[in-house]
Amino acid sequence: MAGFGNIASNLGDLATEVAKQVGGEALASRLVSVRNSGENFELLKQELQGLLALKEDKEKEVQGNRHKDTSSAYRLWSAKVFEVAAETRHLIAKYETSTWSWKHPILSTEIEKKLKEVQQLADKGNSVDSTVDKPPDRILKVFYAPEIMGYKTLQSALENIVDLLKSSKIQTIGVAGMKGVGKTALMQNLNNHDVVAEIFDIVIFISLSADHTDHELQCKIAKRLKVDTEVINDPEEVARIIHEELQTKKYLLILDGAADEINLGQLGIPCNDNHSKVIITAQHRQVCTLNGAERMIEVGLLSRDEAWKMFCNTVGPVIDLPDIPEIARRVCDKCSCLPLLIQKIARSFRLKKSASSWRVGLEDLEERWPDYENEGVSELYSFLTFCYDELKDENKQKCFLYASLYPANCKVYTDYLVECWAAQNFLGDINNTRKYQKARDRGQAILEHLTDVSLLDRGKQMIYVSMNDCMQQLALHISSKHPECSSYVQTREKLDDAQESLSWEKARWVSMIDTNLKNLPTNQDCSMLLMLLLQKNPDLSTIPQLFFKKHMRSLLVLDLYGTGIRWLPSSMSKLTGLKGLYLNHCKHLRQLPPAIGTLVLLEFLDIQGTQISFIPSLIGSLISLRCLRVPYIRNGEQNGDQTSDLDPRAISRLTKLEELVIKVVSYEDWCSNAENVMAMLASLEHLTNLQCSFPSSEILDRFLRRRSGRQFTSFQFFVGCPNSKQPQILEPFEYRICKYIRYDNSKHENTFSVSEILPQTHAVELVHFNDIEEISEVGKENLEQIRGLSLEECNGIHTLIAGNENGARDESTLPNLEQLLLNKLLLLNCVFQGPLNPGSLSKLKVLTLKNCPRLRTIFHNRAIQYLSELQKLEIHSCMELEELIVIEIGEEVLPKLEVLLLANLPRFQFICTNTILRWSSLEQVNVYRCPLLKFLPFCKDKETNLRSIRGEQGWWNELMWRHKAQYQDIFLPLSVRRCLETYRDQDRLPIGVGIRRLLLDTGIAGGAEKTEADLLIHPTLIAGWMLNGQNKDIKQMRKSRSISPRGHRSRSPTPRRHRSRSPATKRYRRHRSRSSSLSPVHKSSSSSLGSIEQKNVVDKQRKEEEKKRRQQEAELKLIEEETAKRVEEAIHKRVEESLNSEEVQVEIQRRLEEGRKRLNVEVTAQLEKEKEAAVIEAKRKEEQARKEKEELERILEENKRKTEEAQRREALEQQRREEERYRELEELQRQKEEAMRRKKQEEEQERLNQIKLLGKNKSRPKLSFALGSK
Repeated sequence: MAGFGNIASNLGDLATEVAKQVGGEALASRLVSVRNSGENFELLKQELQGLLALKEDKEKEVQGNRHKDTSSAYRLWSAKVFEVAAETRHLIAKYETSTWSWKHPILSTEIEKKLKEVQQLADKGNSVDSTVDKPPDRILKVFYAPEIMGYKTLQSALENIVDLLKSSKIQTIGVAGMKGVGKTALMQNLNNHDVVAEIFDIVIFISLSADHTDHELQCKIAKRLKVDTEVINDPEEVARIIHEELQTKKYLLILDGAADEINLGQLGIPCNDNHSKVIITAQHRQVCTLNGAERMIEVGLLSRDEAWKMFCNTVGPVIDLPDIPEIARRVCDKCSCLPLLIQKIARSFRLKKSASSWRVGLEDLEERWPDYENEGVSELYSFLTFCYDELKDENKQKCFLYASLYPANCKVYTDYLVECWAAQNFLGDINNTRKYQKARDRGQAILEHLTDVSLLDRGKQMIYVSMNDCMQQLALHISSKHPECSSYVQTREKLDDAQESLSWEKARWVSMIDTNLKNLPTNQDCSMLLMLLLQKNPDLSTIPQLFFKKHMRSLLVLDLYGTGIRWLPSSMSKLTGLKGLYLNHCKHLRQLPPAIGTLVLLEFLDIQGTQISFIPSLIGSLISLRCLRVPYIRNGEQNGDQTSDLDPRAISRLTKLEELVIKVVSYEDWCSNAENVMAMLASLEHLTNLQCSFPSSEILDRFLRRRSGRQFTSFQFFVGCPNSKQPQILEPFEYRICKYIRYDNSKHENTFSVSEILPQTHAVELVHFNDIEEISEVGKENLEQIRGLSLEECNGIHTLIAGNENGARDESTLPNLEQLLLNKLLLLNCVFQGPLNPGSLSKLKVLTLKNCPRLRTIFHNRAIQYLSELQKLEIHSCMELEELIVIEIGEEVLPKLEVLLLANLPRFQFICTNTILRWSSLEQVNVYRCPLLKFLPFCKDKETNLRSIRGEQGWWNELMWRHKAQYQDIFLPLSVRRCLETYRDQDRLPIGVGIRRLLLDTGIAGGAEKTEADLLIHPTLIAGWMLNGQNKDIKQMRKSRSISPRGHRSRSPTPRRHRSRSPATKRYRRHRSRSSSLSPVHKSSSSSLGSIEQKNVVDKQRKEEEKKRRQQEAELKLIEEETAKRVEEAIHKRVEESLNSEEVQVEIQRRLEEGRKRLNVEVTAQLEKEKEAAVIEAKRKEEQARKEKEELERILEENKRKTEEAQRREALEQQRREEERYRELEELQRQKEEAMRRKKQEEEQERLNQIKLLGKNKSRPKLSFALGSK
């Protein structure tokens, strides 16, 4: 066999040589291919098997790395392998079916080519990476995120955050709330939100630990971005990589659980301009503020209904077992409406299957809190204890513990709370050298700190604070372990008998607020008692004589606010250490006992809301008094003894008084005595806080001049009017305004007589100033510090602020104004007349215009450009106003406007005719009774933040606005109730007056002749509102009427007749009176058999006629239906015949062809227009961007210049003050030397006089002797 193979090989070589000589290289190569076809065939099968095995290994490698993506090169290679493998299998099958391969040189060549291709693929497959790292996912969804749907508190917070994410003006959002309130659950739901996935390229959710480092946070961010930083030790290099990864992405960074300031720039987080966002959650507001939060979302506690719903959902079916729901309610209340506690405690109670086990669990929870064995309770208590320990200062801790004496979640006014702290020396000593004002400042600082760290809840404008249930339980638990702060707190839920309870005898603080207390004990040892809070117990009418007589010498504060006491016992003289006495709103208390005069250490006294008439003489004995709040009442009900005891001069003896509030009730009597009282007040050197009414500006002016320039730190002055409970201009502010004046010039006094106090004032209300034509007449220097301004019934004003026409640079007008209210300015036709001086109105946030019937223009001559900070614009009842904003194309105005309210504007047509104007911050638009407003200048492309449009449904239906369909989902119809509330709130009118105005305006009421009672019963407007219980004052008004449209009888013995001015009403009442005047006796006497038979006959005839009428109607209806059917059939037949005719078919084809041609032409023209418009828009945007850049550069340069100017002025001012001080010192030194010189001269003169006198005395005896000798 071997020999035969050699022979064949030799023959093949010979054949190859011959082929080479005869046919050349090509023939020789083909002959070689044919010779080697068998070997190539076998080799091809082996290479194919190897290639397929390699492909299988690669696939397994891909499946084993599912956290990575398949590479594009591998996908191409795999597809090519699949294609080549199929071709190779076909070629192998073809080769195997051929009989003699020497006859198929083409097949041999194909096998050789395919072999090379398979080998090349195998080589390439060995070098191709099958997987690559995946790009970071857009969102990593949090599995098992807590469900918050159905819980309005959490859901509304989430919606607010989502709305802020859509805003292009805000980059950093703070979410604050105490531990366990649900911040993490909110962030998890936000992370999974569909809208978030649409807005951002990537969402980075980082949960921060309490002791995290910047490096750990950096590594977490890098890991989320799938950046390998393990081998990089340089934080700056890691920051650079993170910065490069995020620079081109629109990201959302959520940092949950921040405890301190985080330097995002140092971590590598870029501050790009593609509307990326950062959300920081923290337990304390100040942490969010430190991290640059531009908007703050406060996450509050759940409502009681929400807490109960969450508790039931967590507990499950066990809640429905007998006797358990009542116990479960009490368990749920112990959770303090905190989701963390609700979830943890509900899960522990879910295993309890009987009422007995639930009662045991409740008992353990009440008695052992916070040592109750529950993960949620322990976690929350540890955190709250940490916050308490972090206060560090012992006085701060005592201030926090003291706040737990008041009912949970109730308002505690900060001024009162600070006074109670000061009475216990928590704020330092108050003496001759240290005033109460310094203690007040320290108390306000402590309050701000306690609210910032979430130990107390902040109220509006920091006027009041509150403490939630959980914090109160913590504070009471801590107090029980500190003897100095031991307390006894009684609540309505847990009432004890004060007569029998001994637990409050050992307490230093006792609180029985709003507990229906009726009696006080007399036999208890209260020698430790410092604070006694008994307010809001109206049934407590007497205080036993022995109550204060024994063992209460240490009492510092006694609060009887809102009790029913009628007199105070003489044993109050035993309270020698009392510093605070609160009797306000004890409405039955008519006089103070003489024992009050012995309380020489008393510093705070409040008798507002009592029947005590101004200043009894015994108050003059309270020489330590720092704060006094009194009413001024003079009425005929007072007895003679009380009136004779009055002594307004007692005020002048209160030399340490720093704060005085005089609540004027009897204004007419006050007008005659105010001058004398003010003269005495002027002598109080330490008085810095005053709230009082001045009958005239002259009295105020003389009072200020008598004070010789001494400044007030806080004041509320009411000039020409009595005190007001809450001035309207102060309500919108987020912070507290301490210096306020309301000046009613109804008597037409000198307008500028209060100019001395105006430069110090922060909020002003001017009423009936008819001599002022524009606000600058008051004096720009007087208005420089004004932050709130209200003008009412100033009917001389035509233009509020006139423009600077000559272009001269003058002082800015109202540079610090934030709130502006204009009401009932009858001659006002323009508000702002441009151009204005730079800086004018630069801080104005809220502009409200009401009842200005001649107003035609608000912003004139580009004045609107100066209102860059305006956030809310409200316009009511300006009958002549037609257009709001008139600007040129390309201008951008009101960039921060968020709320636009338009109401009762009958001629109003346009908000703005310029549809290119951007409303980048606008969120809410309210339109009511603007019938001519048919267009809105909004477009989805520009108004990305618009969340709601409110208005009447009829107005919305009549809008001819091409973008209306885009905003249909955010349109909210205004209900009748809302309309009524709008009218009532316009001028704070009683609800009946508001409804009357609404009915008259809408045309439902025929005219002024209708009485208010007639209007109030209109069913189409107020029936639903009455059913909802929102009209108590309406019902009361209706009850108070002696005559109503229903014909109720008058209670008067003699019936009264009331004429109606309306004919319709007259007929109605006459008909009612006839029917209702029939008494039962009269009816019985007038009835007879004949009348009954006659009535039956009439009824029978009426029924027969009704039956005939119905039959006729039925016949007519059948005839009409038959006729309509025949007409319809005839029309169908005629139409079909017409359509089938040849002429009609030809006409249809012709018109279709014309339509196609016309459509093509129109489409082409439209495309050209759109192309041109796109080019124009691109150019406009480019030009706008250039202008914005130039404007930004100009603003930066202007700010730089202003900063340098301010620094220069500050330096000059400092130098001037130092020079003045030096001159004062020189003057003092000169005066001292002059005094010494004069003293020396006087001494020398006195010595000379003595010498002279001595000389005279020496000469006199000689004279007398001489005379005697003669």
